[in-house]
Amino acid sequence: MPLGKDFLPLVQVDVSFPNREKEFTSAAYVRKSSILFVGEKSEGQPSILEIKDRPKVYPVRPKTPMATEIHMPLYILRGQMYAEAWQQILDVVDRADKFLALTNVEVCRTLDNATSTFDFVAVNRDKIIYVCESSNSTEAPFSAKEPLVTLRNFS
Repeated sequence: MPLGKDFLPLVQVDVSFPNREKEFTSAAYVRKSSILFVGEKSEGQPSILEIKDRPKVYPVRPKTPMATEIHMPLYILRGQMYAEAWQQILDVVDRADKFLALTNVEVCRTLDNATSTFDFVAVNRDKIIYVCESSNSTEAPFSAKEPLVTLRNFS
């Protein structure tokens, strides 16, 4: 499906509502500005060779992974963000792109500390409260006993 300027087309969509009801629809168009983040898991997906005869080759620029923690309303995402060799975290997050790409992502719902993992997540930059380098590995689960962030007033 072609990408829209303001809407993201999705197919075979499971919609989950806050009251825990679910609904399936064959196609949906979601306004990009309302998206917090979109995650993708590779499990159960066909390999590239099963989809096409030959994979497309794209020019690749080497990038450095950065362990990152993104705080959003009701969620904390911990994963790998990628920067060019000379870039800092601010250079990556302060761009014109609408979405920020993360890989190997652990998503924690702050209300109940429920976690999910995704191979890839696209995060809406407009919904980010703050971003910081993660001191924890993406392999370590969130702990309900430990605070994720401590803010101190130094005045």
